Amino acid sequence: IPSVSLTSRISDTLTFGIGMYGTSGMGVDYRTATAPGLMQAQSNLQIMRFVPTLAYNEANFGIGFSPIIQYGALDIHYDMGGFAGYNGVVSGASSDLGFGYSLGAYFDVSEDVTLAASYTSAIDMKYDAQLSTASGPFVAAGALPSAFADNLDQPAELKAGISYKMDNITLTGDFKQIRWSDADGYGDFGWEDQNVISIGAKYQGNGYWVGAGYNKADNPIKEQAMTAPGGLATNMFNNLFFPATTEQHFSIGGGYNLAKN
Repeated sequence: IPSVSLTSRISDTLTFGIGMYGTSGMGVDYRTATAPGLMQAQSNLQIMRFVPTLAYNEANFGIGFSPIIQYGALDIHYDMGGFAGYNGVVSGASSDLGFGYSLGAYFDVSEDVTLAASYTSAIDMKYDAQLSTASGPFVAAGALPSAFADNLDQPAELKAGISYKMDNITLTGDFKQIRWSDADGYGDFGWEDQNVISIGAKYQGNGYWVGAGYNKADNPIKEQAMTAPGGLATNMFNNLFFPATTEQHFSIGGGYNLAKN
């Protein structure tokens, strides 16, 4: 999904912006699995947001508010190869519109230190006949006490960060908590809240810059007890339909001005 954005300063203290972009997505594709006993499964989740924003700033602080219009589409289907009397389980993709908001602010403690924080609300999303249809055969087989609901909310996020500038070097640190446990759907799958820590450094030279960053995140997907009602089937759904979680990530980059223009 392409990203498009526009900002325009209304006055010395007010700025308006609007963005349209894909924020997240996931999917697996095991349709070519031919080994005996493997489910030929596919999942595809796409999230896109339209976000108008109004921001107010003074000399050393600013605050912004964004209403969020979110479009989501989810498709889950698989072939069970006759398990419990079922072969292909397909319902077709489902989509939904959800609404939320984001609020953020920053404060320049000094010329060299900036603090910032933001909150993004959870967004209710429901994809008709997706999770309920996909879990139906496991209910019939007694592996689940009841079918999963079709809700798969976008979780709330809490963020805080700091930047510190020393001459040509800028250091940044960010903390983010993603509230998976409170999100309908992910909470049903036993997901826990996820803490994400990011640090970065950037050196600004004469006509060039270099930077590096490191990201550390908890894995929100926790193994369910095999003896718990539906524990085995929940583990299967978490492992089969959701991609792996990246717990550590490194990045490096730079830029160079070839000429004045």
